[in-house]
Amino acid sequence: MEERHMELATLIEQYYDHIEQLQHTVEVLQQQLAQLPEQIGYYDSLQNDLLHELELMPLDAIKGTKLLKQLKHVRKERRLYKNIYAFEQQEAEHLRFIQQWKVTPSPLHTPKIYTYRTVEGYQFHQSLNIAEPTTVTKPPKPKERQQEAEALGYHIVRQKKQWRLYHRDRFIVAYKQLTSMHDYLQEHRVKLDAVSEHEELFMPYLISS
Repeated sequence: MEERHMELATLIEQYYDHIEQLQHTVEVLQQQLAQLPEQIGYYDSLQNDLLHELELMPLDAIKGTKLLKQLKHVRKERRLYKNIYAFEQQEAEHLRFIQQWKVTPSPLHTPKIYTYRTVEGYQFHQSLNIAEPTTVTKPPKPKERQQEAEALGYHIVRQKKQWRLYHRDRFIVAYKQLTSMHDYLQEHRVKLDAVSEHEELFMPYLISS
């Protein structure tokens, strides 16, 4: 069992090492790739110089052969950079993706943070006076006060699920506004189905706390 544990721990360490090395490689690679346009541009200019040499200068067989060898060398160098440029275009999205990886620290070396659930448990822990450098302990979180709306007002319940708590005063104001609007429309003989539908939604789900 212990050997299996060590094997897994070693693989996890290798995982983090490989990612770190990969991100470093990508960083250096992108710095070099950023210089590609300038390097390709240089060989384009040099090639033009040689072509004009071929066009304008009188050349014998020896000089012509020398010029052709130089031109071939420039073309080969330019092709190498163009192939690298093709790689940069093909893998640009992947390189950016790797650089954006946010790798969290390995949990094998991250202190365990434990928040005690009870005051009694935390006090007992303190009484033991045990220092564990790999563990961070915290006192229990104070219980949050229940919302006053539970005790003072109403809440909407639909399909046996409580969806949202409303303070009583806010709910009453909203309901009065709806009622007064409905009365005004009825008084002026204006009927809107939407108003009735909204009114029907309030009553079935209104229960006292």
